[in-house]
Amino acid sequence: MKRSTLFFVVFFISAVSLFAQEEQDSTQTVLFPRPTRNGLNTLFNKELNIYSLTTKLDYSHSFGMLNLRVNEELNSNFLKYSGDNSKRDENRLKLSGDYRLSNYINPGFLISGKLYSDSRTSDISTAASNFGVLFNKMMIEDLVSVLPFAGYIEDVQSGVSNNGLIYGFQGGIEQRSISDFIIGSSFQFKNEDISPRKNTIREFVASVGNNFNPGVENSFAINYKEAGRDFFFDADSTLQNLFSIEKNQQRRNDRIISVSDAFNYSDFIQNTSLLLRFNFSDRLVERTTLYRDPRDLYPTSFDSQIEELKFDIGAGLNYLSDFADLKLTATYSERTEKFLLINPGKANPDYFELKNRNEAVKNNIASQFFLSTTGSIFITENDRLELNLSHYKLRYDTPSNENIDERDELLSQFRVKYIKALNSSLSLFAGFDFSYGKLVYILAARSSNNNTNRIFKLNTGYSYLGKGFRNFGNFEIIANYLVYDFEDLNPGFKSFSFRQISLSDSLSLAVANNLFFEVTGFFKLSEQGDLKWSEHKIKPAREITEILVLPALLTKIGDYSFKLGVRYYSYFSDAIVNEERKQDNFYKGIAPLAEISADFFDAFRLSLKGWYEIIDSKGNPKRYLTTLNLNAKWLL
Repeated sequence: MKRSTLFFVVFFISAVSLFAQEEQDSTQTVLFPRPTRNGLNTLFNKELNIYSLTTKLDYSHSFGMLNLRVNEELNSNFLKYSGDNSKRDENRLKLSGDYRLSNYINPGFLISGKLYSDSRTSDISTAASNFGVLFNKMMIEDLVSVLPFAGYIEDVQSGVSNNGLIYGFQGGIEQRSISDFIIGSSFQFKNEDISPRKNTIREFVASVGNNFNPGVENSFAINYKEAGRDFFFDADSTLQNLFSIEKNQQRRNDRIISVSDAFNYSDFIQNTSLLLRFNFSDRLVERTTLYRDPRDLYPTSFDSQIEELKFDIGAGLNYLSDFADLKLTATYSERTEKFLLINPGKANPDYFELKNRNEAVKNNIASQFFLSTTGSIFITENDRLELNLSHYKLRYDTPSNENIDERDELLSQFRVKYIKALNSSLSLFAGFDFSYGKLVYILAARSSNNNTNRIFKLNTGYSYLGKGFRNFGNFEIIANYLVYDFEDLNPGFKSFSFRQISLSDSLSLAVANNLFFEVTGFFKLSEQGDLKWSEHKIKPAREITEILVLPALLTKIGDYSFKLGVRYYSYFSDAIVNEERKQDNFYKGIAPLAEISADFFDAFRLSLKGWYEIIDSKGNPKRYLTTLNLNAKWLL
């Protein structure tokens, strides 16, 4: 009885983060580093005039009941060009430790630092967030983990440093079985009081699954997240004099509630499974500004709010037998966005209403429908047919007549591929792809963009895997035709065609013991032209030829491999005017190439690849360019 009561209490009060933002900072969902495999990975890349370095360190070690962890990640980019060079650096470091005494007493600490700098920006050229917290991890009934924490934080934004307290708690339940249910959850409450700013996060998610019988299961999840963050931006001269400030402050609050359910019936019909899913979400985003001129009856901007409602439903059928593996999927989703202004203050009511109507022009309703069939049909043991058929439709409605972006989009695709295995070493394939796209703007103001896009593709090739010899080849023809519906009325939009023939090949030949000769490359011949679809006429305007060849010798000695070769790439572009060809541009580059890779004691892996290219291009003196890629991984 005690566990049953605890299960229902936990289900209604616990949560996990399902909607973490892309950029990780101190206000976000993952406060403490997750356990990972110990390792150090470094990647350096130099291509053209761009230098990039990425380093990631994950290390943890236990000394009896004492656990220590360190996580560090560095991303650095440097762009070198004739003007001022630019660089961008981002560094994150987390150091944590805890001492396990009992289920209820596990004290620990976390020190975290984040530094961001970008020489290209002036408003936020540098930003930093550094904090340290003490915590205690508790495990209740060997089921629920709770981790309260508190500490001190320094946050730098737009050149302004703010300090204050950081505190909160997090925890939850890892997925486990209780009675006939499988539950999983976690929660988080966090405040950063860095006056005058305040960053907050509240999260709640709980999930429960149930297996009615071995072939039928259902899972349900509910999510609540609310995150708030304050930002500085430069104040205008009026506000500076009125409030004696240099920076104004804007707050963004983002709240989302979602409910989802998935039902799986694995033995719906013989060899057939059924999957149904549903998701509903309600999102509210508010942007408010702290300082405004109370005397201004006609301000240029107001606080704003976006309301978003979205739901998705989907169904799928999977058929699997010795004859075929087929999947049928259908989904429908609809999203409603409403834009409005809030907090008019002392602004002129008529002016505020006018601005609100202008904001409401952005309101929209978008509905999407997707239907697809994919699969493989096994004709014989050596013959296989792969099929892919899909249809996508987007309807974008704008209630306001002033919003001219209302449109319909269609995209239908068909793909078929036949694969024939002649023997254990050689197989052949041939395929055909067709894509049909249609874009229609409803209102006349943008109807000149209406177009139809047709893409045809034929390809064939082979694969040979023999002793001491491997060869893969592919021949492909592509034709892309884009036709504007009203090009006769608008000369700014012209229908065009793009056609291409390409041949690619990869070969590896063993010429001696542990010595291999390799060649990879491609040849592409492309044509761009003006199109008259109704008259079935194409007027070529440009022809492009591309060639890439990479011959090399490769040898392997134990855990080491070495490659030496040559890289040749050429690009020729000819303009066609009145059926006469005229060279428009060309690029030729040839380079010695070297590549080294090694494994040391199954713990350290090193890969180094680079080439030194001699470049000849139209209108430019001869140039020399180095390309280098270094990847080192140490499994600690």
